[in-house]
Amino acid sequence: MSDPQQTETPQTTAPVERDEVSIPLLGLVGALIVVVTILVAILLQAWFYAGKADLAAEKAVPADDPQTPLGQALLDQQAQINSYRWINRQAQVRGIPIQRAMELVARELAAEQGPDKKGGKP
Repeated sequence: MSDPQQTETPQTTAPVERDEVSIPLLGLVGALIVVVTILVAILLQAWFYAGKADLAAEKAVPADDPQTPLGQALLDQQAQINSYRWINRQAQVRGIPIQRAMELVARELAAEQGPDKKGGKP
């Protein structure tokens, strides 16, 4: 056998490293990273717009509901532009419906342009 004074050193083998890079594997990993990044971006955008739509729906005020201040204000405005009313009674200033006011203005403009102008009627 061997002498106890002599120690045997175990022989270790160094791991073998490959000097080559697998180009197909590297391309596959790169493509996979690109696809995952694009999917994450699309999903985040969809999540953002869904949240934005929900938030807009929560903040929406029904304009046609007369119980809300906005609905009441719109009804008041419609009543003002569609009726005869006093604007200043002392100064004898009256308000007329908007449709009637547009007819009067159109008639005045037509009279100012005269029949010789384009589009004017006597």
